[in-house]
Amino acid sequence: MGIGPPSPSDTGGAPSIEGKIELRLGVDGQNSEALPAKPAYDFAFIDADKPSYDLYYELVLPRVRANGLIVFDNMLQHGRVVDPKDESARAIDILNKKPALIRVWNAFSSPSLMGSCSVEKFDSRR
Repeated sequence: MGIGPPSPSDTGGAPSIEGKIELRLGVDGQNSEALPAKPAYDFAFIDADKPSYDLYYELVLPRVRANGLIVFDNMLQHGRVVDPKDESARAIDILNKKPALIRVWNAFSSPSLMGSCSVEKFDSRR
């Protein structure tokens, strides 16, 4: 599997996503100046070492447009965030307690939304 825009043979002739998706690897507090200063993203996916999630959240949040979406990998830590004992689970627990994320969790637990939202689990290691 390569990183970069797919070739027409990779997509079976489907329209290219080139110029529509910006893949950033290794963005951290040390090179945050490489990120746009104003909202520029509709979608951000964060998958990093869990103790750095809060840093990435703070870097990405002001750069996501209104009605944009930020998705984090493995936010529930296989249930370990309920009783966080290791550094990874504690970091996710802290992030989950941010006011903006509490509003999201409360909205998803609303009885009117139950059944209308599903989260698919995919593990590429299996």
